[in-house]
Amino acid sequence: MVVSNTLTLTDGLVASGTIDAQGAISVGSAFDGGTARLNFADDSEAQTINVTSGAKLPYIYLDSASDANDSIILNASTEFYGLNITSGFSGTVPITFNGNNMTLNASGFTLAANVTFAPTSPFDFSNGVDFTQSDGTFTAPASMTLSGDGGNFTKSGGTFNEGTGTVIFAGQHSTYDVATTETFYNVTLNKTGGWQLTVTSGDTMVVSNTLTLTDGLVASG
Repeated sequence: MVVSNTLTLTDGLVASGTIDAQGAISVGSAFDGGTARLNFADDSEAQTINVTSGAKLPYIYLDSASDANDSIILNASTEFYGLNITSGFSGTVPITFNGNNMTLNASGFTLAANVTFAPTSPFDFSNGVDFTQSDGTFTAPASMTLSGDGGNFTKSGGTFNEGTGTVIFAGQHSTYDVATTETFYNVTLNKTGGWQLTVTSGDTMVVSNTLTLTDGLVASG
């Protein structure tokens, strides 16, 4: 779907496909997001999404250098159906948190660009979606929760800067799969019902400050 002028998302959701937005983007408080990919498709001008209370965003793709000129401004805590910072993106990730939380749902988070992404508020994953990093630098916020059936942490490249943040593995089964070793500052395991975190064979998790085992199991692959 190509929108050459204003894209107004008032209510409902877009379940699949791609929306190339070439003009202004307006998201209402009753919009429910959806798994469709939303592109900032006008590379000649800056585009802005102001996220209001109650609004959910579709699957956001940042895939070109010009996307660094666009803006996603969180005026309330919100849910994205996914965030993909592709290898084609460069510059500063154009998200302003304003003290609000971001929760990712359905398509998770991918960092494949050689850039730095540093969420300044809690950055959470619901319904078993994954954290995936292959390049760039991710600076952990104060807390990052991976929950649901899945919620895997996968890192094949780049730098994970643990800072003084806490990574929480909650919900059901999930997997820790990194390039041999990774360091976290604080880790909390809180998986009810006997669910477990599996550390992939040959990998090491280093916790430089506090490990809290509240509930659940830790297993090696």
